[in-house]
Amino acid sequence: MISWDLPTSAESWVVYDSVSRSDIADYAAQSGAQGSWFSAHVEAALDTSSLTIGDSLYFRVVTQDVAGNLAWSAEQRISIPPRFTAIEVAQPAGDSYV
Repeated sequence: MISWDLPTSAESWVVYDSVSRSDIADYAAQSGAQGSWFSAHVEAALDTSSLTIGDSLYFRVVTQDVAGNLAWSAEQRISIPPRFTAIEVAQPAGDSYV
């Protein structure tokens, strides 16, 4: 999940890829557009299902104002952490302390 603050009356989205890009149009994927009509703080969930532990994900936040002007953040990189495949919960015996 990527989150950021957005100026009033603007919309924003995230472009992302598994390789670094210099042009925002060259990224392989894009999140859905988020508007600032209800909140100045927005979030985007990115599809990382094709990536494995340790892979890099490069992304930028792109914002468009009401006049159509685009601005974007510097490229950021995150490394994909291990994923949980199962979680087991056990209750200790009644007379033991954890």
